[in-house]
Amino acid sequence: MSWKWFDSITKKAAVQTKKFTQSVNKAVSSAKQKVTQTVSAVKKTVSSAVTAVKKTVSKAVTAVKQKVTQTVTAIKKKVSNAVT
Repeated sequence: MSWKWFDSITKKAAVQTKKFTQSVNKAVSSAKQKVTQTVSAVKKTVSSAVTAVKKTVSKAVTAVKQKVTQTVTAIKKKVSNAVT
């Protein structure tokens, strides 16, 4: 009895398994790359948003400080004028 048919099927199965494994590995690699790119893009967006918020807050704080300084100066002037 010849086992040629069995050897042939075994070889074909091995080839198909190898192709499938390569295909899966390629898909996994591609998915990893896409996730890495997406994470990088999200980090950049978040970083830009944080920077923008910091700048806005800094400008607001500066504006409030200037307004307080102006108000204090005006009050001092009025008190000084009232005293003299």
